[in-house]
Amino acid sequence: KGALSMTFKEDKSFESAMEGKTDKGTWAISEDGKTLTTKQGEGDTGKEDKLTIDELTAAKLVVSGDMGGTKMKMSFVK
Repeated sequence: KGALSMTFKEDKSFESAMEGKTDKGTWAISEDGKTLTTKQGEGDTGKEDKLTIDELTAAKLVVSGDMGGTKMKMSFVK
């Protein structure tokens, strides 16, 4: 386990850092505002995750989902 930091940018890209490893990708929020989709990597080889948005404000994002068979919940604050 380690600290995860993610920076979501206005151009729909993001950068993440965890345990010294960094990654980049793109993000999108579904039309109904209930799902956050992130895609890491390039082209068709990228990894896509769909997470349920539990809370979204100007200062906080809380998402939950199943990643690799493990249920998780993450909170991001500005």
